[in-house]
Amino acid sequence: MHVSLDSALGRQRRLNSVGESVLQIAPNAAAAYSLRSLTGGDPTVVRVRRGSDNHEQDFTASEVSAGALTSFVNAQVVAPLDIQALEADGRTGDFLIAKAAYSLRSLGTRQATLAATGDTVARADGKYVCQVRRASDDTIKSFTADEVTDGTLVSFVTESFQKTLSVQGDGQDSTWDVTVVDNSNYTIDCNNNTSTKFCRLINSSINGGTKYRADFDFTTNSGDASNLKLNRSSPFLFKNIVEGSNSIEFDFTESTLFMFRISAGSNVFNATISNLTVTAIGNDGHVKTWYDQSVTNQAGDTATGNHATQATAASQPKIVSAGALVTGGIDFDGTANRLEIDFGSNLSQPNSIVMVHQSSTTVDVKNEFFDELGATGQRTLLDQSSTNYRIFAGSSATTNLAVDTNKNLITAIYNGASSIVAKNGTAQSGLNGNTQSISSTSAIGFSESTAAYYQGAMQEFIVYNSDQTDNRTAIEANIGEAYSIDLPSGVDPGFDQVDGFVETWYDQSGNGRDATQATAGSQPKIVDEGALVTSSGLASIEFDGTDDTLIADSVASVFSGTDKIWSHFSVTEFNSSAVIAASLGNSSTSSQFIYSGLISSKYRFYVRESFSSESIINSGTLSLNTPYLNHSTTNGATQAQFVNSNAAGTNSLDTGAMTFNQFTLGAFRITTTSTFMDGSISEFIIHNTDQSSNRTAIESNINSHYSIF
Repeated sequence: MHVSLDSALGRQRRLNSVGESVLQIAPNAAAAYSLRSLTGGDPTVVRVRRGSDNHEQDFTASEVSAGALTSFVNAQVVAPLDIQALEADGRTGDFLIAKAAYSLRSLGTRQATLAATGDTVARADGKYVCQVRRASDDTIKSFTADEVTDGTLVSFVTESFQKTLSVQGDGQDSTWDVTVVDNSNYTIDCNNNTSTKFCRLINSSINGGTKYRADFDFTTNSGDASNLKLNRSSPFLFKNIVEGSNSIEFDFTESTLFMFRISAGSNVFNATISNLTVTAIGNDGHVKTWYDQSVTNQAGDTATGNHATQATAASQPKIVSAGALVTGGIDFDGTANRLEIDFGSNLSQPNSIVMVHQSSTTVDVKNEFFDELGATGQRTLLDQSSTNYRIFAGSSATTNLAVDTNKNLITAIYNGASSIVAKNGTAQSGLNGNTQSISSTSAIGFSESTAAYYQGAMQEFIVYNSDQTDNRTAIEANIGEAYSIDLPSGVDPGFDQVDGFVETWYDQSGNGRDATQATAGSQPKIVDEGALVTSSGLASIEFDGTDDTLIADSVASVFSGTDKIWSHFSVTEFNSSAVIAASLGNSSTSSQFIYSGLISSKYRFYVRESFSSESIINSGTLSLNTPYLNHSTTNGATQAQFVNSNAAGTNSLDTGAMTFNQFTLGAFRITTTSTFMDGSISEFIIHNTDQSSNRTAIESNINSHYSIF
């Protein structure tokens, strides 16, 4: 039965007091949820779970609006060795312990401190990442991550290296006469105008390197030396010699014979070459040891020491090539380079390998990333089969993830029939590579069965003797951000595309009736692919229409047994119809409930007192994807609804108490039936008192913030 709003609810308070917050206008709310402050202070309003690693953190109203929330969600700054296990309150458990961790960057504050054993340049203990052999003179030195990036490593490899070269003063043909003053000073005399004349000054062995510089002074004593050339035929070199100082750079790939000669053309002259030096300026640096950064215990004070090593010079991969740091990490040549690991014993499954690499080719036999060494009978292989990544631990499991020549982040989890391989965050599960262990002796960049090698760069390689499925996105998020690898939206901090989910929407009323959701898959979003969810341009919480809810059952006890005194103010935006924004119900019966939602494109306020007694108010037709301010209320005998401060109607109610034990935001939950919210909720304030006299003041306050009408 419809009755007059004025007679049912009385006169309204029309003006809001200056400076009053909602909870000052109408104190003693039963519960109050919002992402803005409802108290006038800066309360904690929400607890958010970060999609990349599932870590959680509380945020105040100002932190939501000022960007601290989105900054938290889009960052995954915790490096692999510092990542902690996931607990109920976030990543607060034990540190994840790696069996070996190789990288050219530091993998965390828990990086092991190591002795530079085998260095020919004495160094104190330090947080070293690699040990490098300089090709020019076989000097060996260890380097930290900072020293790799700040130029210290390259400077070491390319230090000026001068070698006194023995002189061949034979002139090479009868038209030349060469007088050697010492090993760096020559008098040369060309006394014939024959067109083809060569003077061989140096014919000697020289060690290593691929780029050199010849420095010398040239003085013409008599005749014409203007057409004089510095000449080589292999590799080709033909450069002018000028009067005075000369500095000529050239490539040189031979390791044994160095020949330096002068071509005079048809000139006749006498000249002096002095102060001749040959300097290696583009040396190579090879990795002798890729240090294991991992530690064995929670205290972080004991290095694991499973270093990847290569004692044979010809099998050492490069980190500096021709005087420049290798792009993409450590370069394996596809012919002989590999790094060997002795784990001490076999590592039984489950095992996890995380790798950052960039292949130089897609030829399958040139993409051998990891395997046993020495035919031990236990084998964990990671390689390419046909065109795709493959795992093998007794039997082959080829993925549908293609090997290409881009920089890629690969995670391979070996766990029998539950094995997983992920490329740049996209996983293929249900692989079965069998159950063999990682062999006690294994190698990076090599396949034992085919004696084939990896051709490409390797930047990071981490081995866990455990199943890291639950931590995969946490590990990948940090690595992806470090190397600018594009991960899937929702978990990609490097491109600010991480999702944030609401674990708790805090009750600002002071009653502690927080709305929570412990199940990760049912948590609504507050950050979607890196951007704050908004309605009217302001922060909101998005429910997916499938299973997202926030539950505050303690709210139900306030209303259970009362004479149906209920009042709420909400800001909602619906993306589809036939959805429920919130419901108060009874899990043991479907005969008593109150709900508010969009049904048949109309805002519906529904009160069911029993199977034979129900009251419904429908608003006019509303638009989707548009925010609305709704006020729904009962005073025990009368039901009323307002949308954007406009009356939608009233109904009378039967008298008598109702019993509730469920309050849900985002769904209609009666026994097993649910109609989920597809849209967003920005604010939901509940009173167990009649707020008719405060309605316009509260609506004015809410609208002044959201600008809805």
